[in-house]
Amino acid sequence: IAAASLGQVHKACLHTGEEVVVKIQRPGLKQLFDLDFVVVGKLLRLFRRWFAWIRKYQLEAVYDEFFTVLYQEIDYIQEGKNADRFRNNFTDFPRIVVPSIYWQYSSSKVLTMAYVPGIKVDDRRALEACGIDPKNINQLGICCYLKQLLQDGFFHADPHPGNLAVTNDGNLIFYDYGMMSEIIAMDKDKMVKTFFAVLRKDTNEVIDTLTSMGLIETMADMTPVKRLMKFVLDKFTEKPVDVKAFEQMKSEVYELFEQQP
Repeated sequence: IAAASLGQVHKACLHTGEEVVVKIQRPGLKQLFDLDFVVVGKLLRLFRRWFAWIRKYQLEAVYDEFFTVLYQEIDYIQEGKNADRFRNNFTDFPRIVVPSIYWQYSSSKVLTMAYVPGIKVDDRRALEACGIDPKNINQLGICCYLKQLLQDGFFHADPHPGNLAVTNDGNLIFYDYGMMSEIIAMDKDKMVKTFFAVLRKDTNEVIDTLTSMGLIETMADMTPVKRLMKFVLDKFTEKPVDVKAFEQMKSEVYELFEQQP
């Protein structure tokens, strides 16, 4: 019923009659990852030796984090644990649906979970045909992520339309728990302070609060960061948003990263 780069999902039925989905990993993935890990590591060391300009970038950290995430994604035992933890965090929130895991039929390369069908979250026509208000789903999703970020410190890091669906009675379903992130739950007061600073277009206040939350790293010259933030606040709190502004923002981001790796 679904296929992606790392695996396929098949619908099945247990001998007890329960409908399930079985996620099966494509063969040979770990061997490919192991090869990539070695090759990219050697290239990285080669680049650092021959290109002095590249040493100012924290490429080792990017390399380590990239492969950590990749290896986590092909460990279906970890994905099942992530799903159980996420479900536990939303025990008292019936409108957030997390398929249950059948551990007796799961392994590091096979994951069996409850079959929970739904309407793709971006299928507006199908939602409205079921009498579901997309604005209500948006609000539910925003509240769900605020809880993940502010209270739980554990959030679903891959929320594309293939991983989000809506039940016929308007509940939000999360699929695929291979890519999760863990952070220190953010300070609510600072988040609220940032929100009002954005509304006021107060560039300095936004940067100060984001820095205090650890989302922006300070450097000797914060001018490029402030210039980019001012541009974002000026352009993206307007209605309607000028799509052409994205091109300008792209060049601003490139310039920022040239000065602040």
